[in-house]
Amino acid sequence: MSRISFAAYIPEHPTSCKGVSGPTYTVDQCRLCWLAAYNRGYRRRWGINLKDQEETKTPEQRYPCIFRGQESYKIPGCSFCNQSYPARDCSNPNINSRCVITGPQSLLNNARAKGYRICEECGYRQAEGELEMLPSQFKNLLDLKPEDLPKGWENWKVTKIAYRESFQERCQEKIQTPTHFSGRGIVIGAGGEIYFKNAWCVANHLRMHGCNLPIQFWYLGDPEMDPDMHQAAKAVGIECVDATKVPGTNPRILKGWELKPFSVIHSPFEEVLYLDADSFPTRNPEYLFDLPEYKESGSIFWPDLPPSGRKEWIPRDVWEMWGLQYDSGPDLESGQFLVNKSRCWHELQVTMWLNEHSDWVYKHVYGDKSTYNLAWSGCNTHYASPRKLPAWDHPMILQYDLEGNLIFQHCCQGKQQLAQAVTIPNLNNAQWAINAIKELSKYWDGQIYHQKGELSLGKFRVKLNREIEYSWKVVTTFAPPSEFDLDLLQGGYIRGSTLGFRNWYLKSENEIYFMSKGKLAHRFIRVPGTNRWRDETHDIDGTLLQET
Repeated sequence: MSRISFAAYIPEHPTSCKGVSGPTYTVDQCRLCWLAAYNRGYRRRWGINLKDQEETKTPEQRYPCIFRGQESYKIPGCSFCNQSYPARDCSNPNINSRCVITGPQSLLNNARAKGYRICEECGYRQAEGELEMLPSQFKNLLDLKPEDLPKGWENWKVTKIAYRESFQERCQEKIQTPTHFSGRGIVIGAGGEIYFKNAWCVANHLRMHGCNLPIQFWYLGDPEMDPDMHQAAKAVGIECVDATKVPGTNPRILKGWELKPFSVIHSPFEEVLYLDADSFPTRNPEYLFDLPEYKESGSIFWPDLPPSGRKEWIPRDVWEMWGLQYDSGPDLESGQFLVNKSRCWHELQVTMWLNEHSDWVYKHVYGDKSTYNLAWSGCNTHYASPRKLPAWDHPMILQYDLEGNLIFQHCCQGKQQLAQAVTIPNLNNAQWAINAIKELSKYWDGQIYHQKGELSLGKFRVKLNREIEYSWKVVTTFAPPSEFDLDLLQGGYIRGSTLGFRNWYLKSENEIYFMSKGKLAHRFIRVPGTNRWRDETHDIDGTLLQET
């Protein structure tokens, strides 16, 4: 991704109006004239004499600005900087290198310690306040990675305006629809221990109801699906797709709800029924593809129940924020939706753009489900939706088809029960789910990355280098300095853990996974030629004291 220079947006030299009264800026002064009088960076850019403001340092004491220079640097002892990164050249927007200013704070501190100065001229520095940019200028920066944006950008006034204008531009642009998609299929988000078990049960329901459409399980990276899970899915004709390895893609953000539109867009099917891993069909859903309302509009979305404590998921001011007319109709629920990509490719692209900017968009809406409503409204596109509103039957949302017949039971509060093979009495064909979990046990023991056999690794000493925090069910904080030993036993079990690790898995000779609550907690990589290991994500060191 190309880098954009803030410095490139400095306006032309102003004509002085003499509207300057002192070195401290106040709103009654002309801003541009004040900058011309007192700001070194603007004066240099405008060619104003700097003799009276020249630095007093000797030439030997001067250093190039690390943010404008092109030299490579490496900070000794920095846990992040294991290799040299070229410093960003603010004058060259084509330099594709990591922005050091918004990287780990240790880099910035060490850069200062080495004598690098942070020049006033460099626009791409951490600003104390909002950078003075027009919305049209800031729009060019929205597609930068979150870590490459200036500190505090989420709260700037210009941000809201830039997002609205960018959204409207995307809704109005002409997008060519690809022609390589074909057929019908079902896509399910199935990464991780709990979601995989739920998705397995949903797939079982589909097959038991006579649905023969191809099914894909999508997930986010190796830690969410181990080889046994792949084998289990393959044995029953289900394809597993790692979203992080889809060729030709580089999403700005892809970590959770963003997977839903991403998987639909990049699946091979022209017509896609997306299902959450806990959305159970009560009958064969294939007839939905042939409904006249769907063929006319190209999509079906199901309404949501209203949120607790307020009227709606998308308030009036959020509609207005995006420049859209307020829609008082029911909000949408994304536990299931049907879409023809050839008909709604533009709308899906707008939806994906909103989700790729979840670091800002999700502050105003609840996850991905509202983004479909915003995208379809922004593109002025109609979608089909049941007239009968959903109902609540704990732990499920009941969804009806266009004729008012029950079609989906979205067990949004029953994931744990299903994963543990606990019967949900009011779930249609609940025994099918129990039988499915039993069938799954033939292929997979139910623990992601579970070390089997007689292998043990002995004692593993963990040293915390910084405070770490987990927030899966409750927030637990572990603070340094702290050292403790773990016994890595046969069967992947751990004894002596104070971090809540449940099991370990030797992925290779040089890679160990530590799991907790069905999630990857730590990924330790061996330092070549040693018994020392390193988890760079959490800044934790490990030593294998007794390799057996």
